Amino acid sequence: MLSKFNIMKSGLTPRNQRQNQGDHIVNNLNIMASVAILILFSMLLLIVFAESGLVDLNSLRKERDRLIEKNESLARDNLALYNEIERLKNDNKYIENIARQELGMIGKDELILKPQNGSGKRLKSQ
Repeated sequence: MLSKFNIMKSGLTPRNQRQNQGDHIVNNLNIMASVAILILFSMLLLIVFAESGLVDLNSLRKERDRLIEKNESLARDNLALYNEIERLKNDNKYIENIARQELGMIGKDELILKPQNGSGKRLKSQ
């Protein structure tokens, strides 16, 4: 009888007590779900924006691609220079061509003809 008296004194019937306990459990689950969502959102922010996160990974990938392109360009330049070195070592006509163009050299029996400024006038045809 004493327990019925306490229940009636609090104004809660057994049915109301069960409903109150259920509401309490639902509230606890809502709080736990909110905390879990907050933790997951925080972890997502850390993954994206942390020092070694996705933003940093993206910039490192761009840097890697830029370095790969630069490396390929340097390899092409290196191959062109290697080919030119081989031609300078082995191709006499190439050496002669370079000497004529870049150094202004001429052969043994060649003459350089330079026009004179005043005496080389053309006659007008009538």
